[in-house]
Amino acid sequence: MFGLRDADTNLLRRYPSTVPSQILRIGLLGVTLLAPYTAWAQHAPTASVTIHVTDPIGTPIPGVQIQLVPAPDPASTKLETDLQGNLSLNLKPGGYALVVSDPGFKIWSERIYVAAPDGEATASQLFPVTLKIGAAGFPGIYQKGWLVLNAAYMMDTVGNRSAKKEIAMIKVAAPNMALQVIDWAMQVHGGGGVSEDFPLAAAYAGARTLRFADGPDEVHREQIGKLELSRYRPSVDKPVTAAPKP
Repeated sequence: MFGLRDADTNLLRRYPSTVPSQILRIGLLGVTLLAPYTAWAQHAPTASVTIHVTDPIGTPIPGVQIQLVPAPDPASTKLETDLQGNLSLNLKPGGYALVVSDPGFKIWSERIYVAAPDGEATASQLFPVTLKIGAAGFPGIYQKGWLVLNAAYMMDTVGNRSAKKEIAMIKVAAPNMALQVIDWAMQVHGGGGVSEDFPLAAAYAGARTLRFADGPDEVHREQIGKLELSRYRPSVDKPVTAAPKP
């Protein structure tokens, strides 16, 4: 079915030396035409490119995974930003699909165009990338972090007695936030999250114990409420006495 037809077989028998020579000539012609293009592609000028990745407030993010399609040549096994949030590459001019990802942030993707270098002293082309927080727990984690820093600052500057409210606030907020994060991790692992194969169950028990270790949440919340209301209570130098009867 897929063999030579009778006419083709007769042609090869009739011209045994002519057909192979024609095929050889066509092959040599194709190689001759494609050689200059291949040499140009291999020695095409590359442009210096810098990808700068930051979070929503402008802080550089190190260790961010970056993907380029088509991949750089020679392709790097691992493309990630340095401590300053930068990744420097030499890319051939043209269009690329840029994908930037990091745990806790939304995946950023966009098509970029690398311009051909104009002269020998061309500055690096900068492509800024701002990642948006994607995980639901990150705003709460940042809030609790700033709450802890504020309490520590007040303890160092005004003393523990004046920072009672801030200390009570972190004793309530931090363990509850830790429990929520560990619970999310357990949910991701499914049944393994409550087994001994992972330390999540032990971590959950430890974080839950913190809500008893230095007083239950109800005691701290009551203290926070009293201290907050005391700010708006009018100060009276003399005790209030009942009005004399007429």
